[in-house]
Amino acid sequence: MENNKYMEEKILEQVVRDISLFNIRKEMEKKQERDNTNQECFLKRVAVFLLSLLVISGTSFATYYYFKNIHTEKVYALSSIKEAEESGYIDNIEMDYIYAKNIGAKVNSIILSDNNMDIILDFDFKQEQLTHNNILVNAIIYDENNTIYAYSDTTVTSKGKYLQNFYKEKEIPYNQSNWYEGICARSIRQNSLLENSEQCMIQMSFTANQKPFPRSQKLYITIFNLGYIEEGKFTSISNHAEWNIEIEIPEKFYERKTTKYELKEEIEGFQLNNAYITETSMTLLYSSETIDGQDVILVDENGKEYFPEAFWYKTKENTVLQYAINQNTKTNKLYLKILGKEWELVENENR
Repeated sequence: MENNKYMEEKILEQVVRDISLFNIRKEMEKKQERDNTNQECFLKRVAVFLLSLLVISGTSFATYYYFKNIHTEKVYALSSIKEAEESGYIDNIEMDYIYAKNIGAKVNSIILSDNNMDIILDFDFKQEQLTHNNILVNAIIYDENNTIYAYSDTTVTSKGKYLQNFYKEKEIPYNQSNWYEGICARSIRQNSLLENSEQCMIQMSFTANQKPFPRSQKLYITIFNLGYIEEGKFTSISNHAEWNIEIEIPEKFYERKTTKYELKEEIEGFQLNNAYITETSMTLLYSSETIDGQDVILVDENGKEYFPEAFWYKTKENTVLQYAINQNTKTNKLYLKILGKEWELVENENR
């Protein structure tokens, strides 16, 4: 119990700093060397622990998993998102910097499907030299109907103050005991593509919650803070500046193709509640009292197996999984392999 508590404290300490899934896995490997615990069981414990923060703390990082990486190339939550981009499923945006307090901000590109969103933000620091690295973006992203796609606030101490003010300003009813209820994105990854004294480029990747991202025609990105975390404390570098960016969503994103699936025959003890493949990945929601997420493997007609991404999660209603397969890589027939037996999926809707 003491060892498990130690790991929980380590992960909580890292989750609002510049961490990555790689770092978490390394911590788990070190943990396994010390006490020979089972890595898969521990991964589930980590996921449950992070989700429990929503009830325990009520702070901004309770709703989301934050990952902060530093790379010179893009990093993707799933390989299928990279494949979608390489096939042209991306919008490269031509726009000028918007300046506030001598710092410019703009959007370079966006990818959007029912289950994934990827945005590249570009900051100009030529007038206000950047002297720190590991920069984090605090922002709220919403559409023309004031549906909130994502809310990123790593200040920790604000306790969702900006989000509450947004609800009041837009006159949006909200659950005062859970400010994050209804936000589309569940996880946020921030990856620094470039950081020097004059420019900073950050890739923000979002994964949808149980409900898909809407088919919006406009997105609004309000960046309300830039800063870094050092010794567990967030320090702002933007001097209360705020940037408001509007994006016209291209038709290929709001008229995107999504294929929904159902089981050809029922599985005892397993209820498939939703399954769909988009241009970027596959999402599957099911309920079962006996079958864990890692036991649900997707298999195509060529026998290729797809395992769910590491951070699958459970709610009261569903276990939610995502797979690295998309519209371009799926085969005509797909199967769910559960505890060694295969069950066929059939298409029931295209939209």
